[in-house]
Amino acid sequence: GSTDPMWDAMDYIKENTNEDTVIISWWDFGYLFQFASDHPTSFDGGSQSGDRAYWVGKALTTSDFAQSKGILQMLGTTGSNASELLCNYTGSNVTAVDALDKTLGMSREDAKSTLVKDYNLTESQASAVVKQSHPSNPNNVAFVLSSDMIQKAGWWSYFGSWNFDTLDSINYQYYVAPNYVTIKPNSEGSITIVNESNVLYNAEVKRGSNGTNQTTAQMTAVWANNGSKVNLNGTDYNPLKASNLVAIEDGYLTVNKTLDKTGNYTLYLLSSGDEYTAILMDNELKDSVFTRLFLLGGVGQDTFTISNMQDGVATWTINNGASSSDNADSNA
Repeated sequence: GSTDPMWDAMDYIKENTNEDTVIISWWDFGYLFQFASDHPTSFDGGSQSGDRAYWVGKALTTSDFAQSKGILQMLGTTGSNASELLCNYTGSNVTAVDALDKTLGMSREDAKSTLVKDYNLTESQASAVVKQSHPSNPNNVAFVLSSDMIQKAGWWSYFGSWNFDTLDSINYQYYVAPNYVTIKPNSEGSITIVNESNVLYNAEVKRGSNGTNQTTAQMTAVWANNGSKVNLNGTDYNPLKASNLVAIEDGYLTVNKTLDKTGNYTLYLLSSGDEYTAILMDNELKDSVFTRLFLLGGVGQDTFTISNMQDGVATWTINNGASSSDNADSNA
């Protein structure tokens, strides 16, 4: 079954976009997308096989917005033509993926010269590939991101980080606090993010005065029954240690700082008035396209524009022109 906001998003796409608009998202809603919107989709919903899962996963996981845009325009217009051509020319799927990885965020000219220089293609082969990888008249894309994709990050980041050489990957996760906690100016509060095997993983927040960037926080691991720190052989046990803190208070980025170089996670604090919640994520997801578009509302980038927002479902379109935020940091 599908959630109504997703159906409404499809209705919006049906009513407000032209016929050639391709809907791209993570795979499980594929059938619904086609059925509800009468538009082609990048997945038919039946399987997540093949290089398509890699490319959609990559478009979500990468922090290079120009690359994400290039992937989506290629998938939405010429599908896997460029992949197949490169496979024929180089004799290797690994090389084909590598070449596209490297060139999809580039201009047509740069992509062409890179294919000749680094991958030994002839001029005419490179031109043939770029015609498919960088289509001159790309279809419009509706990039649909939804709240269920937060829980599914382990899947799309696994496919998007796939290593074709070693044939393995690694998956990254978001941990989302289930509740908001009231934290008034100049006071402290504790937000439980994960509650697992009798251990609470909390964001301990100290809020500064109003209108300042003095809010700070750190992750702790405490026993659920008595609140004391979890200790293993005399040292504090905390596998979810945060190395970075980002605070977005009332829609403004107020804090972006390093906490502890030994941590592997980034802690995002999000507030509305005195109500605070938190999301902890693997550092690899900190500047990802999904994080910056879906969780942060597209702040600090000009590659995508939000065209429709339903409850938990955001539809983004691609702006024409080059991306100035090719590798923008989240504080850009």
